[in-house]
Amino acid sequence: MKALQIRELSDQLFDLFRINSKPPMKLESPEDISYALGEYLSELYSLLEAEGFSVNAEALIWEHVHVQICIDYIGRIIDNLLSNIKKYADPDVPIKISSDFNESFAGFTLTNKCAKSNQYVQGTGIGIKNIIAMMEQMGGQCLVHPASDTYSITLLFPIISEAMK
Repeated sequence: MKALQIRELSDQLFDLFRINSKPPMKLESPEDISYALGEYLSELYSLLEAEGFSVNAEALIWEHVHVQICIDYIGRIIDNLLSNIKKYADPDVPIKISSDFNESFAGFTLTNKCAKSNQYVQGTGIGIKNIIAMMEQMGGQCLVHPASDTYSITLLFPIISEAMK
């Protein structure tokens, strides 16, 4: 167990170093958000269920807007989100996935109830720092909303206007 934790931490530190030191990543062509993110969120949904979590995605309703993503980054972000949920979420309460839109950004929010304190594993925060760095490099935002018994993270991608496609 400790060896696995040490390996995960070293992987996250290496990712943080790579994200902050490598040349800018290549964004894919603008795509409808449901196409750009749908497969990744579907995979996350399946992986969470395989880990014994219940998932509620009823509020995941896509508007027809276009975003650009870096495929490599999205895969790593989903891995970090899955890892954090497995460590910190209460497995008896559904994980909620909802869509998030405003005039300039579109994305999604994951919300979970925090595990009871005796189940809680203290983290380093490196996974979230990696997510924030990758989202910033894609021109997006990562908003973390910790509360006493719930945790929510929102990932927002810039909406690509018709003129920019």
